[in-house]
Amino acid sequence: MIRIGTRSSPLALIQASLVRDALALAHPHKRIEIIPFTTRGDQTTKSLHDIGGKALFTKELQDALLTNTIDAAVHSLKDVELHDLPLVLGAYLTREAPRDVLITQKDHVIPVSPSVSLTSPSVSLGLPVRPKPLGEGGDPRAHTSWAQAHGSFDHVGGKLNLGTCSPRRASQAKLAWPEITIVDLRGNVGTRLQQVVDGKIDATILAAAGLTRLGLMDDAFAEKYPTLQQTALSIETFIPAAGQGVIAIECRPGDAALFAPINDPNTAYCAQLERQFSKHLGGSCRTALGAHVRFVGGDSVNDSNKSIEVLAFFEGRTLTRTFKVDDGDAADLANEIHAMADALKG
Repeated sequence: MIRIGTRSSPLALIQASLVRDALALAHPHKRIEIIPFTTRGDQTTKSLHDIGGKALFTKELQDALLTNTIDAAVHSLKDVELHDLPLVLGAYLTREAPRDVLITQKDHVIPVSPSVSLTSPSVSLGLPVRPKPLGEGGDPRAHTSWAQAHGSFDHVGGKLNLGTCSPRRASQAKLAWPEITIVDLRGNVGTRLQQVVDGKIDATILAAAGLTRLGLMDDAFAEKYPTLQQTALSIETFIPAAGQGVIAIECRPGDAALFAPINDPNTAYCAQLERQFSKHLGGSCRTALGAHVRFVGGDSVNDSNKSIEVLAFFEGRTLTRTFKVDDGDAADLANEIHAMADALKG
């Protein structure tokens, strides 16, 4: 039997089911059981910054692995902080869409996406200078042109409050739309969506992967939340968290071979580089940090002519670089990644 541990939120249970189904195909003669856990992170309403970080979502599952209560822990990879426990990430499922999605009321004027990317070959400190405020002699025509080019969160009721507990999303949103107010918002996907429905906040940002797995994209979303709208945010502007969109299976080292058949090597390759980048910058729940790796020359880890593009965001600064990858020079690539992180950190 394979015992799969997971958090008990609706999204976590769906992700565990995806792992169970993949394992059932790989090991058709094994019984597979899903065991839900309520973690301390699920129970608290306090800010994670003050009480232990994202590890609060994984500790109970990792303890269960160490005591042989379960054989695998299913995580959203972006929630798995680096640690020194005698455990390994044994498999990565194929990555779902890594982008973020803006959720707002339908009566708010929202851009399709900020049209000016924060990403450039060199470090960028933000968007072009905004027009002078109208109250300070600003030209209304300049404001109209800016809104058409970059989008505006203005609506008839005033300025928008955007709810998020992510320093990365808060920092990127303030760079894209300086007029918004950031308010702390925690809870699962359903809880955060309901806060927007009830008007307690005007907007929030969620991962497209979670919405997709919950069946809450496009028409299905509109049917369940008729007063809300979704706006896809570009990866180049809202660079995702390291590992965003990836389901990871944590296990004891001796059990890793059990999960190897369901590992997606392309996802694993990119996700491990993202986590390496994050580690070098000391990424944590307090850090406004994004890292995303994708293939741009060759489309898989097995392609001899592959190149990768690394998009990174750190505390308001962005950097994008492309690397030609030689499988025999893993150490050289690691050094390039570290050098890029150092350049971004300044």
